[in-house]
Amino acid sequence: QTESSCPSRGACVPSTRQRMGVCASRQPATSAEQPEQPGPISGFYFVRDDHTATVQQARLAADLQKYANGSLWLEFFYEEQLAAVRAAFATPGVIDDEAVLTQVKKAVMSNGWSDAFNQSLVDLLRLAHQHSISIHALDSPEWSLDAFTEKYGTFRGRLKYLANRASQENDGEGATSRWAKRVMEEHAEGTAPAPVVVMGGAEHGPVMLEIVPVFEFMYEDAGAVRAAAKAKVEAELAAAKEAKSEAEEEEEEAEAEAEAEA
Repeated sequence: QTESSCPSRGACVPSTRQRMGVCASRQPATSAEQPEQPGPISGFYFVRDDHTATVQQARLAADLQKYANGSLWLEFFYEEQLAAVRAAFATPGVIDDEAVLTQVKKAVMSNGWSDAFNQSLVDLLRLAHQHSISIHALDSPEWSLDAFTEKYGTFRGRLKYLANRASQENDGEGATSRWAKRVMEEHAEGTAPAPVVVMGGAEHGPVMLEIVPVFEFMYEDAGAVRAAAKAKVEAELAAAKEAKSEAEEEEEEAEAEAEAEA
């Protein structure tokens, strides 16, 4: 025992202070002795989202308060849609918030995923606002499926769209390449504060980390994300090949019918 301490059972250890009739109680810890409190989380994080379930959205929703005052980037939304959400959040009351979120959900349903999946994305927007997290869109309309099919036709447009989404190249045109550039430009300009959280399909994760090494995978290790990315890219390529074969068969049938009529 030191001179400044008392044993747990209440009798003082002989000391100068005891001899003076004072039991030296335990003094408050100094600032140097106080356990260090964890500060706000910072950094860059990628959350894998397989689009077929809402598990990752639920995990992120539960943890989102840890990333307060940061920025959240989501797939499928466009800046024009999120601008309307920001404007609604900036006004008093929640009636207009819910109306705008309903409209945004209706628009984003064009991605073809489930109602539950898209609702989970909308819920993340609401939670982000509650934790002072800025919201940002990874996508832009000119790279949408609608834009590709309008330019190249239904089948060829879908093939090109899928190829763009699955691109593993840092060429400024592939989806992940564009996203990484967009995120880092916004962050450099100070409009997307850290911590930065990006949620996107598995195929985007490994490429994102190659382009911007400061990113970390959230909830999973690199091996798990790369395995999921490989499986998804292979599935998309198989689907694209099947769609191409169907398109070629339809073209051949149309040509045969035209020749028969002639």
